[in-house]
Amino acid sequence: MLAPVIQAPTPATPAPQSAAAQAEPDTPTALAGARVLLVEDNPVNLLVAQKLMAVLGCAADTAVHGEIALQKMRAQRYDAVLMDCQMPVLDGYSATRRWREHETAAGLHRLPIIAMTANAMAGDRQRCLDAGMDDYLSKPIARDELAACLRRWCKPACAATASAVPDMHPAMAPPPVETPSSMPPATSLPVLEREVLDELREIAGGETATIIEVFLDDTAPLVRRLQDAAANADLDQLRELAHSLKSSSANVGALALSAAARRVELDARAGTLERPAVMVALIIAEFARARLALTGYQAGIRETNSTVDH
Repeated sequence: MLAPVIQAPTPATPAPQSAAAQAEPDTPTALAGARVLLVEDNPVNLLVAQKLMAVLGCAADTAVHGEIALQKMRAQRYDAVLMDCQMPVLDGYSATRRWREHETAAGLHRLPIIAMTANAMAGDRQRCLDAGMDDYLSKPIARDELAACLRRWCKPACAATASAVPDMHPAMAPPPVETPSSMPPATSLPVLEREVLDELREIAGGETATIIEVFLDDTAPLVRRLQDAAANADLDQLRELAHSLKSSSANVGALALSAAARRVELDARAGTLERPAVMVALIIAEFARARLALTGYQAGIRETNSTVDH
């Protein structure tokens, strides 16, 4: 499982499952043969999601924004699409609307499109539905929730008894609404929740060290961009950057950093972010602490790998 305890206040409730889906075991064979398109621009989230898909037995193609996703959806048949909502070039909402228009014009069967979002604000669920999405997964994504969701929608070609993919929206449960006052302070959360990384290691093995490396390499320039945005009081940029950092840091167990980024995102989105430079300074401090802890964990993985190799 890659979702840590930070999901505040509680994880989004998944859509109701059929009796068959609930009874089906969470094993790779349950989804073997399912072809899924994973649309995600954050490199850490993408790597973790790819590992999860492999564990579940799915064949996953990837796209880093909506335009590439649409090209692949026209060229290849997929059983489902996992669509990030906030991306550059073309976001998930716009890409989904354009695909639904294409489906209607071409007379195609409905392709299940599952929203992936780290947002949990009022109106987000309805915005997914209005765009034509079929289901909703809250990031960071838990393995059991991902498996249950894919079993609801994917009907792999290898499953001889598979029924038709549903063509109706499920009763997507609204996510809990986040506000700055509902969040625990960053100082009350651990710098590094090792349990999150241990669970990630069960999925990715020694490649967890690579995922940590990608996170550290990707976050350093992102933090510099946050500083620039704070200096210019650019709330839109602050919101977008903090949103990306919030989910990627949670994926590697940096819970205090994720909470600091979450607070900046929510305040920037609400237009109530006061003293942005001070808030970004907190993110910088939390990143420095997280980097030390993650580097130590990464060194432990590499030492273990080296011992095994010899």
